[in-house]
Amino acid sequence: MYEGRTIVDVWCDAPVQKSWKTFADSALTPEDRLSRWGGIEYWFALGVHPHDAKRYTDAVEKDMARLSLRQLTPRCATKRIHTAAKHAVRLGKPLVIHTREAEEDTEKILKEEVTKDYKIHVHCFSDSPEFAARLLAHFPNFYIGITGVITYSSNTNTSAVISQMSSASPSEPLRILLETDAPFMTPGTSTPPSRHP
Repeated sequence: MYEGRTIVDVWCDAPVQKSWKTFADSALTPEDRLSRWGGIEYWFALGVHPHDAKRYTDAVEKDMARLSLRQLTPRCATKRIHTAAKHAVRLGKPLVIHTREAEEDTEKILKEEVTKDYKIHVHCFSDSPEFAARLLAHFPNFYIGITGVITYSSNTNTSAVISQMSSASPSEPLRILLETDAPFMTPGTSTPPSRHP
């Protein structure tokens, strides 16, 4: 999915459209990435929070491929997740999903809407190791995003997922993406919190 010198930037609270569009357009071609980014592959995802699902219009959908599903998500948001997943697959865009405490719904939607070989990145993973294992086994291009939350003593799931993944066969690639999720999810030991890479 993302190999070598690559940056994946997830913008939960994106700046005004002109700013992110200008930024994204600066890395459109291999020549631009070489001259402006030193050859680094730069990818980013924009998202709509489930509480704002009603604002997720057809126009917004054309520009987005990041999905978010949480346990208390309103019914309209779940419907939009199905729609957004179908649209991203149609466009051939990798899916970036933020799910928390919605394992059953997330797994059901992914298995219904996404082919097994599709590229999926679960941003800021904090759910159960069993959930991670099921999705990693089903989707060979499934990646787990790890943020500073791994340092929180209250979060045992993420550490267990990493242990489980690292003890798998050495011939299999470790499907982990390290994320800053700036300005959120700082490492628990940061004093004062350092939220940017």
